[in-house]
Amino acid sequence: MAWGVPALALAAPVPAFAVSTPHNALGGVFYVTRLSSGTVTWDGRTSNGGQLFVSGTVHQQTITSMSLRFGSTKPVTGWTKSGGGNCWTLPAADGTLVYGGVSYYMYKSTYTCALPAAVDGDTPVDSNFYWSGTVSNPTQLITQRITRVSQPPGYAAPGTTITWIRNVANI
Repeated sequence: MAWGVPALALAAPVPAFAVSTPHNALGGVFYVTRLSSGTVTWDGRTSNGGQLFVSGTVHQQTITSMSLRFGSTKPVTGWTKSGGGNCWTLPAADGTLVYGGVSYYMYKSTYTCALPAAVDGDTPVDSNFYWSGTVSNPTQLITQRITRVSQPPGYAAPGTTITWIRNVANI
């Protein structure tokens, strides 16, 4: 989540996007907001400027799975679907992750709709999700984006899994 501007203001949306997205990684924009009440939201809706894509694909590739993991230095409770579509599951507890010497409680959402057909360039992904939960203030957050893409015939590797962690943001 290497955002260009530190997330200092409460309730200020913080875009979770990449300046440079690794090849075949799940990239793009979604927003993280925390209110003074402790409510934290993850908003990927295109109507709010969100958009995800799998970067640098070629039309012979097959996208076989996608998931998002969210990490918080404090537990997030009471996940609810606040709006958006049905392609991404509600985040569920998914263990812990130590990143940069800091331990994060991880929550995972999996893409369950028909996976998009790869195109030459960046393949758009339905990013219509909007969840909220409660977390103690303040917290540090990270995101981990995971894609599995099979390679076209003639490539050395039959497939690759790209796991990409965004840097820490304090909200």
